[in-house]
Amino acid sequence: MICQIVAIIGSILSLAFLNFPTILVGRFTFGLSAGILVTMGPCIINETVPGKYMDKGYGSSTEGAICTGIAVNMCLGLLIPLN
Repeated sequence: MICQIVAIIGSILSLAFLNFPTILVGRFTFGLSAGILVTMGPCIINETVPGKYMDKGYGSSTEGAICTGIAVNMCLGLLIPLN
């Protein structure tokens, strides 16, 4: 939950304040929290989901959701004006 809040703060920093240093800090913050979530997700699923359900998409669903979130954030970055 903390990493998700940090990722949201990073996204807001990237979109709300349109100067270069703030965008860099926002992107770094989002990237750091996304990296932590990508590595923590499979560990949490491996510890909580029984082995007989692991082949039914539990492992790949979290990675797909995280990658989709990153792609949405990148597309939102296209809305930043060039001037």
